[in-house]
Amino acid sequence: MVYLQVYVTKNCAFCERSRALAAAIATDFPSVHIEIIDIATLAKESWPDALFATPTWLWNGQIYCLGTPDPGLLRQRISAFISSSLTTLHPKGYS
Repeated sequence: MVYLQVYVTKNCAFCERSRALAAAIATDFPSVHIEIIDIATLAKESWPDALFATPTWLWNGQIYCLGTPDPGLLRQRISAFISSSLTTLHPKGYS
């Protein structure tokens, strides 16, 4: 499973681009869980250690991108991850 967390703030142009990309990814890949988190709603003590700028994208809890990722590369990586997960679940010759 792909779990993306996108940390954003208000009045951040790059964050708006990340929000738009996250919405597009959610539409294109319904199985991907995406959470957009406005850091203004969190106590600083609860921020992930990796968070020091916005936008920050975490993929399954690990830093994926500081800033807004390249949409094409993100889609490729998600597709590859989903394909490899399906292959692991259903090796060739089995269904």
